[in-house]
Amino acid sequence: MQRSAITLVETMVVVSILAIFAGLVLMGVQRARDTSRRIACQNNLHQIGLAVEQFVQSSRTYPTLFANRGSKGDVAFERTLWVTLLPEMSIVPLPTERRISLQDPKNLPPPVLRCPAGNHLLGYRFSYGSGVGSIENQDGITRAFRGVAPSDVTDGLSNTALVSERMSGDQSKKPVGIAALPFYFTDERFIADCSALKTPERFVPETGLNWQGIQPLDLVYSHAATPNSPQWDCQGGPRQLVTARSYHVASVSVLFADGHIISCSSSIDPVVWKAMGTIRGFEVPVGNSP
Repeated sequence: MQRSAITLVETMVVVSILAIFAGLVLMGVQRARDTSRRIACQNNLHQIGLAVEQFVQSSRTYPTLFANRGSKGDVAFERTLWVTLLPEMSIVPLPTERRISLQDPKNLPPPVLRCPAGNHLLGYRFSYGSGVGSIENQDGITRAFRGVAPSDVTDGLSNTALVSERMSGDQSKKPVGIAALPFYFTDERFIADCSALKTPERFVPETGLNWQGIQPLDLVYSHAATPNSPQWDCQGGPRQLVTARSYHVASVSVLFADGHIISCSSSIDPVVWKAMGTIRGFEVPVGNSP
């Protein structure tokens, strides 16, 4: 006499096979989405790179935190870092008086300045070098006042990082939050205490929100720590350690001064990563591919 129904064991086997198949499909879909977002993110960086190139052609230096274009007294003199690049991307900057309300939806950065894998906040930062001290005295391509000329980049434009991803959001949580530390007299002590920090007592408020401002914490990142570092980012007096961080899996996209873009692994050699942040460290980074 033949059976007219399948057994419980057979049912479980079929369900298990279907579950494995569904898991593989979902994994493939997730990878495809991440790849698509990474490509879109790098396209944003490409547009930023073209805007910077046009700025350099007209100004002969890379943009600074502020004091871009013109001379003192000119309306355009105090255009800040991102604002001065908007016209190069055919985006009209908002009137000056509107650039003070962080709560105004119209003050959100344009889509080209947001990572597609992230949120509605600024998704990119300019590199200011391999250190943690005052931005004007660092060894990177972005300064507060005096613009860096292409001829100043003796390490080579193709070896020098210009812009990378940096997440923005809840200031009290990793990996976005920046811990507020006391004043430090040495970089070494600041870096050591920041690296050893487990649970911050205080955080720097509203970092990464005012993308049209001049505060370094909103606009730049450092190569002092490798991408997506598990440690906290910190600020203590004039010293700050803001790391490149992305929404992508174990990597960040980096735009170089010559316009090319690569995806850097979170496990990149720290020496190579620091070398990428300097303009005249007299080293040529190698092995900086994913």
